[in-house]
Amino acid sequence: MNRAGVSRTAMVPGAFEHNHFPMPEHMQAAQVIEEATPVDQLRRIFQKNLLLILAVSTIVFLGIAFYTIGQRKLYEATATLQIDPTPPSPLGHDVPAVVTMGADAFWNNQEYYSTQYRIIASRRTALETVRYLGLDRDAGFLKNLSAGQSAPAMKVAPEAAAAIVLSRLKVEPIKDSRLVTLTFEDADPSRARRVLSAVVDVYLQRNVDDNVNSNNSAGEWLRDQLVKLKQDLESSELALHDYKTEKQILSVSLDEQSNMLREEMLRLSQALVDGRTQREHIVSRARASKGRSGKTGNAPHKRVVGELSSQLHSFELDLGESGTCEHSRSGQRGESS
Repeated sequence: MNRAGVSRTAMVPGAFEHNHFPMPEHMQAAQVIEEATPVDQLRRIFQKNLLLILAVSTIVFLGIAFYTIGQRKLYEATATLQIDPTPPSPLGHDVPAVVTMGADAFWNNQEYYSTQYRIIASRRTALETVRYLGLDRDAGFLKNLSAGQSAPAMKVAPEAAAAIVLSRLKVEPIKDSRLVTLTFEDADPSRARRVLSAVVDVYLQRNVDDNVNSNNSAGEWLRDQLVKLKQDLESSELALHDYKTEKQILSVSLDEQSNMLREEMLRLSQALVDGRTQREHIVSRARASKGRSGKTGNAPHKRVVGELSSQLHSFELDLGESGTCEHSRSGQRGESS
């Protein structure tokens, strides 16, 4: 009870039924909605707004269809390249290159592959492709028009055309291999193939130029080394000539020295035999003269025997000196050979 003395009854469910009063209609509808499941509520909402939902769906579908039809058809040209990490051999395949082994070799190859991927998709490669095909003056390429479409002539900076080339070019390495896939997108399939072929040609030509420059550098180094070696050889030959002149060594080949040594040995042996024969002849004459002088006691015979003895002694001295000299010469030639 409030201060005015009027009592109020709380609105509790079932109060009207307990007091035999009928429930208002709006309260009956609220109680029915509270008892309905969420699925029933969604179905009622869908049935109530069916026309609106169909209209919105139709508009969205038509918009997507018209947008898809209005889009250009894009074509992709694909090429596959094999990248070889083996360094060039300017000195020939017979000369082994210095190759790092172990874990460093793997990471060096990975760095080499990454470098080649960046070279393919570099601005320099794109600029050379633009200059090669004249893409900076190709309106169809710049606006990405289809084969049947035409556009007024236009020209942009080569750098801008190169940026367009790079935006449509994709470089995707194939896992666990040395292969890399190049993809170029364009509205004209023939133009896509032409641009991609130009990109591949520019990349390969750049590798060829690098190898040629490496070979040229190696050739210049070899020419410098050849000049230096020739100078060293000439100085060595002059020094050898001076040494031979100082030591009086004949500048002949080993075979010729051997033949000369053999001939000198034969000549020395023959001279020795002749000397011994002549000695025996003189000794025999001396003995015969001595015998005759002993029998006759003649002074002239004694004088002849004395002369023969002196001749024999001088001959033996000459023979000994000649043999010693020839032996020393032969020894020098043998050492020089």
